[in-house]
Parts: sequence; C-alpha cells; structure tokens
Amino acid sequence: MSIEMPACRWGMSPVPMAMRRNVNALFDFGDKHIQAGDMQDALKNQSNFFQAQMQLLADQTTH
Repeated sequence: MSIEMPACRWGMSPVPMAMRRNVNALFDFGDKHIQAGDMQDALKNQSNFFQAQMQLLADQTTH
C-alpha cells in the first residue's frame, strides 16, 4: 500500500518525502505482519522492519 502526499509549490521538500517513506514502510510492515504464518515469521518481519527504519533514519539524517 502506498500513500500519496501532495508536493509543495516548489517541489517535494525532504520532510514530506521522509514522512511518506515512513508511512509506506509502516503499512508494508502491517501487511506482512498480518500475513505472518507463525510467531517466528512475525518476529522476522519485525526485525526486518526495525532494520529498514534504522536505515531510513540514517539516510534522513545524512541528506
């Protein structure tokens, strides 16, 4: 699932772009979490989500 946010007048600012990526990642995690077959799958999905969020945070703070 993807959330579309309108661009500002001068193009897309970094904050809404980061928010959109974070919201999309959260919805993707929710979809995967619901489809998890067992607790091991759920924990793996959670670990992958956390790692991806930490990478997004690192990218957001350096750009």
